[in-house]
Amino acid sequence: MGGVVLMATSDMVVSARCRHCHEVDGVTVDSGVYARWHNREGLVQEMFPKLDAGEREILMGDRNGWYVCGRCWDEVMGGDDDEG
Repeated sequence: MGGVVLMATSDMVVSARCRHCHEVDGVTVDSGVYARWHNREGLVQEMFPKLDAGEREILMGDRNGWYVCGRCWDEVMGGDDDEG
């Protein structure tokens, strides 16, 4: 399971552990914005527009308890089968 580490500033590190490879990924975000998002005051892409999709997945994985890292995504979810 991931977790949250509060920093001395208003920034915090949010982490999530991949269900497949068990590696932990983390992203630094503003703690006030994170608290509002965690309380469902907005969509992750609206509240964290500077984060890429993979970084937003870390936030969602921490909040909902289920995370698969970008390195494992295709293997776990089946990937794109557009070839052929």
